[in-house]
Amino acid sequence: MVDITPSYPKGSNKGRIHLGLYDADFAYDAKLGEDTSLFVSGRRSYFDLFANKIMKELDSDERDSSKKTTFTHC
Repeated sequence: MVDITPSYPKGSNKGRIHLGLYDADFAYDAKLGEDTSLFVSGRRSYFDLFANKIMKELDSDERDSSKKTTFTHC
């Protein structure tokens, strides 16, 4: 069983930043007024950056077309 309870903005004017080996993310909770607050967050994975470099290296042997590799990213 999984319990998913949302966390609502509290207007704490606190934030966090995470820089990891595979991804980065941030979150900030801002108080805008007496009864108004805003929560902003974002996340970025580095997978596509690594995948493109790996694919270029794998495809560097242009003489042999059977070694052609494809990468589809959604």
